[in-house]
Amino acid sequence: MGAARHLAPKWVDTDLPWDEPAKAEDTPLLAVVDRFHNHEEMSPEGMAEAIADLQAAVESLDGRLAGAVSEASQATKGLGASMVQMGDALTKRVRELEESAQSEAERASKQIKALQAANKRNRRIGLALAGVLAVGIAGTLVLRFQAPASKPAAPAQVLYSPDQPAPNP
Repeated sequence: MGAARHLAPKWVDTDLPWDEPAKAEDTPLLAVVDRFHNHEEMSPEGMAEAIADLQAAVESLDGRLAGAVSEASQATKGLGASMVQMGDALTKRVRELEESAQSEAERASKQIKALQAANKRNRRIGLALAGVLAVGIAGTLVLRFQAPASKPAAPAQVLYSPDQPAPNP
C-alpha cells in the first residue's frame, strides 16, 4: 500500500508572513525546502568521528549481511535436501501404488477367468440337463401317443376249471 499524499506541508516555512495561511498553489514550492538547513558545519574531528561511526555501522551491517547470506545458503541447502528426500519418498510411494494396482489387476483378471470357466461349466451342465429333460419329454410324448395304438388286446377271459388243461399264452 502506498502512503497517502498530503497536500499540506509537514513543516512550517518561516519566510511566510504570519497572517497569511499557506495556499495550495504554494505547496509544490514548499516541497523543495531543505530540511537540514538548520545544521551547523561539523569540525574535521567531528566529521572524522562521524565517518568512523558510519564505517563501523557499515562493517557491522556487512557482517550481519554475510551471516544472513550464510544462513540463507544453509537454509537453501536444507530445503534442497528435504525436496530430494520428499521426491524419493514420493517416487517410492508411486511405484508401490503402481505395483499394488498391477497385482490387483492380475488378481482380478484371474478371478474373472475363474468365473468365466465356472460360467462355461455351468452352461454345459445346463445344456446337458436341458437335453436330458428334452429327451425325457420327447420319450414321454412318444410313449403316450404310441401307447393307445399298440395296446395289446385284452386277453379273453378264461375260466379255470380243473377238468380243462391250462391255456398257454
